[in-house]
Amino acid sequence: MLIRIIWRGFKKQLTNYLVFFFSLIFAVIVYYSFTAMTYEQPLIRSAGKNTQLVGMLGFGSFAVVLILLFFMANTNRFFIENRRKDISIFHLYGLNYYQICLWFISEIFLIGIFSFGIGIGLGVLLSKLFSMILVKAMGLALQVHFFFSPDAILTTGIVVLFILGVVSFQILWLVSGYKFSHLKKQ
Repeated sequence: MLIRIIWRGFKKQLTNYLVFFFSLIFAVIVYYSFTAMTYEQPLIRSAGKNTQLVGMLGFGSFAVVLILLFFMANTNRFFIENRRKDISIFHLYGLNYYQICLWFISEIFLIGIFSFGIGIGLGVLLSKLFSMILVKAMGLALQVHFFFSPDAILTTGIVVLFILGVVSFQILWLVSGYKFSHLKKQ
């Protein structure tokens, strides 16, 4: 019975989860692309001693992290607020605070893992396009080659894990603020 309730709650929120999923994929693509360009040595060497390029790429990566963190925190708050009834039902079925939090954190991490995998795959494919756009915008006569960066994948993975960790703490905080006392008989 509890599984059916969980599944029904997930189906009700499916549209919101899809928006979250695709937005996270897009963010991973953009972050990976910015990070991969900082590791792309031919591009950096051809820019010469132009440290402004590296600085711009670093700032772009940092801005993506801040935007992603802000977006995920607000989306997570929206999810938890919309699932207040589910939280009450889970509690009535005997789940304690930690089990409810673990369930929500598992959902977020599952979505995060899938979107990371898809985002990295698309980021590797699209990073050449982003590099070509950057080279064209800088007016460099440089041939851009397909570039795969394990370092950029690792950096992107660490950033995504950090953001998912922050969101997990937010889940603990939001669910702990929910008062279960109104469910008990007075």
